[in-house]
Amino acid sequence: MKKKTYFLALVLVVSLLFCYPVSSRGAEINWPTRPIEIIIGAIPGGPSELNARFFSEKWSEFLGQPIVIVNKPGASGAIAAKYVANAEPDGYTFAMGHDTIYITSRLRRKDIGYDLDSFRIIFEYSAATYFYTVKADSKWRSLKEFMADAKENPGKLTYAPFGVGSSVHIATEMLAQEAGVKLALVPYRSSREALTALIGGHVNMSITAGLAGMSGSPLIRPLAVVADKRHPTYPDVPTLKELGFKEVYISGNQSIFGPRAIPDEIVNKFLDAHKKVAAKYEKEIIERLTGWNLTFVGAIDGETAMKGLKLREQKYREFAPKIGIKVE
Repeated sequence: MKKKTYFLALVLVVSLLFCYPVSSRGAEINWPTRPIEIIIGAIPGGPSELNARFFSEKWSEFLGQPIVIVNKPGASGAIAAKYVANAEPDGYTFAMGHDTIYITSRLRRKDIGYDLDSFRIIFEYSAATYFYTVKADSKWRSLKEFMADAKENPGKLTYAPFGVGSSVHIATEMLAQEAGVKLALVPYRSSREALTALIGGHVNMSITAGLAGMSGSPLIRPLAVVADKRHPTYPDVPTLKELGFKEVYISGNQSIFGPRAIPDEIVNKFLDAHKKVAAKYEKEIIERLTGWNLTFVGAIDGETAMKGLKLREQKYREFAPKIGIKVE
């Protein structure tokens, strides 16, 4: 009797194993079968959106389904991030992310609705260059001159980042602290708006992700870039490190992410499609991204990307209280 009971139990266990979804046993799943959405946490026309739209057409070629770009601006990208964090992990809702969305936009808010562990990064594929820019007819010919003026006039010179608590806001405060100056914050919603305010004479300096389509404009004068090396569009503009600023900590890396529970099979299919795009269109990608002041970084896997984000989050959290940002 005991042997019969044991045998029946064994049969039941084996039967249950075969009832699990196909994807959990490692077999290929049928994805995608309908259009995919990529959510952009910014208004149309910025470098992040242009970048995502350009790549979406290429990814569609290898995924076999259209990719639709959906703008959900607000709260420095937090609205878009929360939307994706709560989406079904079925591979039809992704977003474009960077440090502001992943980290700095939530430093001040415990109730924002997500954290890094809410997401699964699929891959990193590009990096923004951040520009410190003044009007072309301003008296400042270099960042050194601007900072010297700021030192003589504490709190009087203004700067425009894209949002309070954004990565560029915190980076500029890092720069000001290292230079021993006090600058006045005038935040805008996007890089495009910040540059428009600069050209209109409403602020003294902007810090933006790229130059919002204004590369080569006679109306602006970039003073410095936050990047590992000079940008090919502005080879005469030095990096902050060249100017002696070592403490400004910011990454412009951009990635595609989705809800945490997205299956491995979907992640691998999307990553494989991106690698095929990179191999087929590398020259076009580099030319297009350079025009938007972006850098192509290939295909950095999600695990590596997440490790970098967690290290940067720790640094942002350590610095934010020094500039009056109460970290929750």
